[in-house]
Order: sequence, then structure tokens, then C-alpha cells
Amino acid sequence: MAACGFTVTGKGDGGRSLQQNAELTLKTARQDWQSGENLEVSLRAPFTGAGLITIELEKVLGWKWFKSADKESIQTIPVPEGLEGTAYVQAAFVRAVDSPEIFMSPLSYAVQPFRANYARRLLPLTLEVPERIRPGETLRAILRSPVPARAVVYAVDEGIHQITNYTLPNPRDFFLRPRALEVETSQILDLLIPEYTLLGRSRAFGGDGGPELNMNLNPFQRKREAPVVYWSGLVSTSPDGVAVEYPVPDYFAGQLTFMAVAAGGEGYGAAQAKTIVRGPFVLTPNVPVFAAPGDTFTLSLTVANNVENAGAEAARVSTRLTGTPNITVTRSPDPADIAPGREGTVRFEITVGEPLGNASLTFHADAAGQSAERTVTLSIRPASPRMTTVQSGYYRQPDHVVKPQRTMYPEFAAREASVSALPMNLARGLAQWLEEFPHDCTEQIISRAMPRLLLHTDASFGFDRAAATADLDRVFARLRGRQAANGRFGPWSDAAEGSLDFLTVYAADFLLSAKEAGFAVPEDLLRPTVKSLREIAAMNPQGTLEQTTQARAIYLLTRSGEVTTNYLLNLRDTLEKADPAWRTGPCALWMAGTHALLRQDKEAEAIVKDWRAAKKPALRLWNFWQEQPLALDALDLALLSRHFPAIAGKLNYDDLQPVLTGLEKAEFNTYSAACCIQALKAWSGLQQKSGVQTSLTELGANAASRLLAPPGAGLLTGVFTEGASGLQFGLHRPEGAPDLGAYYQVVESGFDRGLPAAPVRNGLEIARRCTALDSQGPKDGLPVGTSVKMEILLRNLTGAELENLAIVDLLPGGWEVKSGSLRPGPGGAPGADSVDMREDRNIFYCGLAGRGTRVFTYQIRPVCAGAVTVPPVFANSLYRPAVQARSMADKIKSVPQ
Repeated sequence: MAACGFTVTGKGDGGRSLQQNAELTLKTARQDWQSGENLEVSLRAPFTGAGLITIELEKVLGWKWFKSADKESIQTIPVPEGLEGTAYVQAAFVRAVDSPEIFMSPLSYAVQPFRANYARRLLPLTLEVPERIRPGETLRAILRSPVPARAVVYAVDEGIHQITNYTLPNPRDFFLRPRALEVETSQILDLLIPEYTLLGRSRAFGGDGGPELNMNLNPFQRKREAPVVYWSGLVSTSPDGVAVEYPVPDYFAGQLTFMAVAAGGEGYGAAQAKTIVRGPFVLTPNVPVFAAPGDTFTLSLTVANNVENAGAEAARVSTRLTGTPNITVTRSPDPADIAPGREGTVRFEITVGEPLGNASLTFHADAAGQSAERTVTLSIRPASPRMTTVQSGYYRQPDHVVKPQRTMYPEFAAREASVSALPMNLARGLAQWLEEFPHDCTEQIISRAMPRLLLHTDASFGFDRAAATADLDRVFARLRGRQAANGRFGPWSDAAEGSLDFLTVYAADFLLSAKEAGFAVPEDLLRPTVKSLREIAAMNPQGTLEQTTQARAIYLLTRSGEVTTNYLLNLRDTLEKADPAWRTGPCALWMAGTHALLRQDKEAEAIVKDWRAAKKPALRLWNFWQEQPLALDALDLALLSRHFPAIAGKLNYDDLQPVLTGLEKAEFNTYSAACCIQALKAWSGLQQKSGVQTSLTELGANAASRLLAPPGAGLLTGVFTEGASGLQFGLHRPEGAPDLGAYYQVVESGFDRGLPAAPVRNGLEIARRCTALDSQGPKDGLPVGTSVKMEILLRNLTGAELENLAIVDLLPGGWEVKSGSLRPGPGGAPGADSVDMREDRNIFYCGLAGRGTRVFTYQIRPVCAGAVTVPPVFANSLYRPAVQARSMADKIKSVPQ
């Protein structure tokens, strides 16, 4: 007996799923239909049967039953009256009882959109423009409509259209845009069971039988050439037409596209027309974007000769250049031979002078009685950044003379002196210095906003509530971008630290102070900040800085209305273990202020008594900007004035000496300047009138004088002139008045004239080196367009690590950074924490180890030939004002290709 194994492949149809989809294909004969027409649809079904055709939108608007003995058929249904815009035709088709397609759903359906009465809403428009026009002429466009309508006419350079792929809008499509089909259909037809006898007639598939299955600021801004665009605003048109005019800029040549959209009667329309802007000459000048006084340039002008039908004289082209008073043309070219249909290049030589600001150059071309001109601009800015210097001090003599320190350009120069018997006037210069501070980390944003927050109620400072509200709203918006999801704040972005970070506590202090002053602090900004304060208050601090940060966080939590007794006791235990003499340290007054807020006055006064009895060291070393002695002393004075006014009100000049000396020596940074404003504001508010009067006089170079402010009480201010040889501050003490002095301040802000005679090396050394990429290098100047390597070399001359260094690198006029050699933002250059790239300068932010060096490298290239000044490069510590460096200026030359 023999046995043979076998295998059956596949299963019979009886075991198949009945959930196979049945697809119905529906197509309309065309897209647009009118009411009363029979809408024709082509149906292709998987089986024969009967069905229902409906026209639907938000409800069923029309219906018709039909029956088909074939799988393909043409059906019709009338389009209802009153239907307008997009509607839907839907067909539901049920399988016939005797259909053999039993292994799929018995119901198939399809939906197709169509448009009804679309032509009724068409408003034909006619837009007429001249076929050709010259640059500088006024283009007149006429728009007509068959019925009165309201329209907008606009024009755009065709080159912009090509970049943006812009197409003419269709307002009819917008107002008659498709609506959603809102009819809900319910059915049970797909549950029908097929005729059972048909199952036996089907074959099983398997073996070999059956069928197969089926993704970046220069304040001296030049006047830029505006994009070639035009907007008419809303105008009225009619069959008679409406005319609009557009002065075509003299610098534009090419195709201009005019467009119009309108609505009137029952329709909407759009139209467009094109015109060619072409003059007898196309002038293409090569001019630097910015320059410094004393720079000289060889400017090239490419002239394309488009003069037509003028004979041989059209080939002789004369060119000339005129400019504003700060531009001197030293050489002009002779007439050039440029045949019609050709182009040629001529060159001019200019020298850049004063005044600073915008300079205009107008190039002219003439031939065969036809002419054209082209005006371009450049920015003339000094070869140095804007700086603000503040001289502050205290005097007791009847007269005290202070000499101005700087010689500045008149543009953007500000010279102001102030004097008062109270030190509150010193906050004026600090506020101006903060306002003009050019860097933008989170701490600096907050510190710059502190004067607006603290001084908006003082009319003598020129602030008001409305301006302060607008400024603080902008600050809140910027801080929101620096806040991480956990409520912490990052220095340059929302990349925040997760430990006991001081920056979050400082931000919380600012936000809570703003809320207490009545400003609308966004809740989504404040709430997570307060939550992060709770986290900081519950941490285990390590070291004096973290302990002080936690003490301030607990103090702020208490100011926000929370009971912080447990946090306070935990921190006190930590301080007792770490340093039993903590009552004399930086945590003391924060702890005392918290006790005062909790109405624990006895303990608060005991801490203040111990703190005042302690002898402060003459020299206090500090590593981090939060620990600068000037900032700590200022905050101590502010806390005393706020919570212990009886003690603070009796402080004299000697008690204020730590703060005043720091201001007199200009040792403040952004953080300590903001702290000093808090202290001066709080302490001055406690002082009574003493009867002491002050005055202010400007001394001239020829011994002549000018009274800026006569004797008076309160804050006196005056603006002195460039020729002042000194400022005399008077002191007038009535009989019986206390022997008190007065506080003066001299603020000079602007751009220094001239170039430095010697480098500056105060803790830092900086130099700039420019080397040709080719080791041979050009001898007579670098050809335009050729790149060279620029190196900024920075060296730390101290033995300590320096953080938060800023390097300001002004570019020479007529040169630009080669694309791709330097990137803005964090990590934009190797060794830099962040890079800020602007039109005329680069700013590098970094840190540097003790005795360490760093080199920043990128490439620059000349875009215009000339001999120009290479400005000095500046470096300074953002939080140690005495640490700074400046290189010498240099000259660099480039020549035409």
C-alpha cells in the first residue's frame, strides 16, 4: 500500500470575509451647471443594481431613483433653482439580488462636488496700461467695469512674482469657495445577506486553477531703495473707468505687472496687464553700503546703451556723478564709446566726508540727446561704536568743577549734567547708560527695563506711565521667549539651567516688582516663575552664591504672598552649619527682610543689628557678576530703606560711600547699575528737605560762562555744548542748614572723533590680522571680489577666568563677510558662545580662561575698490567695566578687477 502527501493551497470562497469594500466611481460631465439643466453623471459600479442620486449641501436639495442592469451607466438629475456656489452630487448604489459579486459589501456610494450658477457672479474688468514706459516717469493705469464697482489696483515687479510664484487672485473663487457637505446619511443596506444558493456556484481558488487576485545696528541708516510695488487703496470704477498713477522709480528697469480686483453689482472680478519699463540707458552702479569719513573709493558704473534709431552719435556716451555735500568727486571719466545694444564700464573716484548719515550719489548718462540717471545711497558712519561715559561724584565746597572728557561727532551726541542735594539724580545717568547698552542677554534685558519700572513716577526723569507700560509689555514678550517649560530663564534663549540659578530669581524680582507697581504682568509668565522659586527655595544650596540666591528666592516668595517659614528655617539651619557668622554676610539682609515681611520684627531687627555691627573688609574679591560688591552694597541699601526705614533714614554720606564710590569710579555694569537705581530710589524717598540749593554753570574755553540752572532745590539738569571747558557745580547752604554736600553727574554719549593713538590693554589684549588666502598676496591691493582671511586675536592678561566677554568688530567700508564663513547665533564661530551679525559689524560673545587666548576666523572680501580705514576692534567684559581692550586702526586697499 502506498501513501502520497499533498497540500491544498488557498481556501474556498465560503471562508472569505464579506467586508471587502465595494467602490463606486462617479464623474460629472463638466464642472459648472446652471439651474434647470440636467446634471449628467457617469457611474461605474462593481455590480448591477439600483440606487439613489441626490444633490446636497446643508440638506438634500434634490433626489432621483434609478436602476441599472449594467455596471456602467449615465444618469441625470435636474439642478435645483436658487442653488449657487459649490454643491455635491451623491449616488448610493445597492447590489441586485441576483448579482454574482457576493463577496463584497452590498452598498457602494460616491460623492462629487460641482458648481452651480457660477457665471452669474462674474464681473468682467478691463485694465489698460501703456505697453512701454521709461524709468522715472509716471505710469497711468485705467480700470473699467461694466457696472459701478469698488476696486483695488496694485502693481509688483515681475521679478518678485517669479520668486514668490504669485498668481492673480480670483475673488469669485474666494467668495464662492467650497462649503462642507453637512448632510449626514444613515443606512443598513451593507448588512444585506446575499442569496445563499450563489455560494455553491463559486469555485475555490488554489493550486494552479482560477484567476489571479488583483514628503541679523548701524544708526546712520542709508535710504534704501524701496521694492517696486504700488497699492492704490480702495477706488470706485465704472464703465467710464478710473485712472490711477504710479511714479516708476528711476532705478527700476524690467517688467511691471498691474493687477486689479473688484466687487460690484452681483459679481466679483480680477484683471491684470503688464508693461515694460525701459529707458535709453540701464545704469548699474557699484557703491559701498557704508563708509567712514576719510575713505576713498573707485566706483564703477556699468552702462547698457538702449538708445534706438539715433545714428552714430548714440555710441558716444557721457557720464557724470553728483552727490550730497558729504561726497567729493575727485575724478570723472571721459566720454565712453558704447554702441547701442552694448554695455561698458566707467569709473569715478570719490572721497567720503562729513556730515555723518545718509549720502546720495546720482549717476547721469547722456547720448544723442537722450539721458538717464540713477540715484543710490550709502551710510557714512564713524570708525568707532557709540559709547556713553558717566562721571559721578559728591562735593561739599561752594563750587566744584568737572571737565568733559570727550570730543564727539555732532550726530547723535548728547551732553547733559545734573546736580542735586540728594543722590537720586545719579540714577539719571545710569538710566541713560542702560538704555544705550548694546547687548541683549536676559539679565541685560531686565536691567535695561528697571529704570522704566522704578522711575516712571518721577516726572524729572522724562518717563510717564503710558511709555513705561508700552516698554514693559515689550520686555514681557521678550522674556516669554527666554523662559523654559519649567519656568526657568536662559541667558540667550529658553535653554535654562536646572540648578539654583540666579537669573530666574532676578527675573522673578523684576516681574513681582512690576506687578506690585500695577503693571499687567502676563499670568502665563509669572505663574511658572513663582513655581520655579518654590523649587529653588526647597533645594540644598552649596556655597555662598547659591545660599544668597536661595535667600533672595525665599524673600521674593514671601513678597508674592506665600508663607515661607519652613523654607526660612531650613536655610537658617544650613547657614548655621556652613558659617556661624552668616549674619554679617550677603544673606543677612535678605533673611531680615523675609522676617520683616512675616511680621517677625524682633528677629529681623536682631539680624540687622548684627549685620551693621560687623566690619566690612576693605577689599572683597568676586568671581561672578552677581557677587560684585557694588551690586551687593546697593541691594543692602535698598533692603534697609524698604523694610527698616528708621535705620536707613539716618544714614549719612559715609554710610553711602560704598555705593557712591563705585559710581564715581564708573565700576558699574548693567546688573549693578540697576541695583544702584533701586537703592537710590528707595533711600532718597526717605530723606527730608534740607534747604540746601545747588546750581549749574557751563564754563567756556575763553573764560566766558553760561548759567545752565540757577540756584534751586531738587534735581537740576542742563545740556552743555561741545565747546565747554568745564562744568561748575554750585552749592548754596542757608544759615542753620546741615553740613551736607551735593551729588553731581556728567553724561557724554556719542561717537568719538578721530582714531585712537594707542591701543588699550586693561586685562585683555586684542588685535586684528588680515591675510590673503594666497600666500603670495597682492602687492598693490586686493582685487574686488577676492576673499581674505580675517582673524580676531584675543588674549586674557589676567590670571583669572573671564566670562561674558563681548568683541565688537566693525567692518571696513566697502567690504562684506563672505557668505558661509560666519553664522549668526549660538555656535556661529568656533570658540564663541554666540555671534551677532549686522550690516556693518560682527559681535562675538565668549569666555576666556586665565592667560588664555582665542582666535575668531572668517573671510571678508571687497565689493568696491578703494582705500579705507579698518576700524579698531573693541573687547570688554560685560560685568567688569575696567577689563577692556582696543586695537589700533589700520588701512586696507582694494583695486578694480
